[in-house]
Amino acid sequence: MKTALCTVHVAGIEHHDLPDRRHYDAASIARWSVSIMESDALVLVREPSNRFDPNAIEVYGKLPGFSDALIKFGYIPKQTALWMAKLLDAGAVLTTHVEYADLSTGTIHVTVSKEEEEGKTP
Repeated sequence: MKTALCTVHVAGIEHHDLPDRRHYDAASIARWSVSIMESDALVLVREPSNRFDPNAIEVYGKLPGFSDALIKFGYIPKQTALWMAKLLDAGAVLTTHVEYADLSTGTIHVTVSKEEEEGKTP
């Protein structure tokens, strides 16, 4: 069973591996935005060695038509990562899915859920 914890924007997407909207046509950007929303769950990766935030959590996903490999979308926002990092470090299984994506405005919103063991309540 999954328990939704929060919905947040992905921070810093303009600094990472997503296509820069200044270098691609609007149709490609729109197509990639849709493919992000239809994609499988994203991957959260702790980055305790991050020099700006020891609680940093990276967000990776696939962008069919742009790259077949996992690419870095950005980070969970710092205030959310503060408590979410503790869950990950304690072994919690967190999953994500995209709620909204519009690369023309540099916006991705994701919902993060916690996998609960059968028979246990959150």
